[in-house]
Amino acid sequence: MLKIADYDGDGLYDFGIYRPSTRQVIFSRSTNSVMTAIDFGSPTADYLVRGDFSGDGKSDIAFWEPLTAVFHTLSSDSDFSISSDLQLGVYNVHLPLSYNLRGGEDVFTVVDHQRGLRYWRDDNLPDGTIESLQWGLPGDFQG
Repeated sequence: MLKIADYDGDGLYDFGIYRPSTRQVIFSRSTNSVMTAIDFGSPTADYLVRGDFSGDGKSDIAFWEPLTAVFHTLSSDSDFSISSDLQLGVYNVHLPLSYNLRGGEDVFTVVDHQRGLRYWRDDNLPDGTIESLQWGLPGDFQG
């Protein structure tokens, strides 16, 4: 299931689905109720994340690929036609969080439950500095 989010920036949630078998994202924008299908994703895209990672006031379509620890994103400011990738995390150690707001943009974030740490890149750039913050105690469940 695709996370409900505001994909058209009108302040209302839009609904959608992610179909791993066909690697398609299908959603309806509340402004016009037109169904949009986009080829995007992987069969193991288990971790869908919600957020406005470009800061344009609309939710982007994003997922975290657990086998490669890479966030894949379709940006709403390109009408979901341009994708980008951001490696963050380690397979079988980290889990993605939905988002972490910094300066008006959502930031991709992963958590290490064994250490109780959150990791992110403030600028959402692949070569940006990885930041971390103690968030709870080792073994705590963080969401």
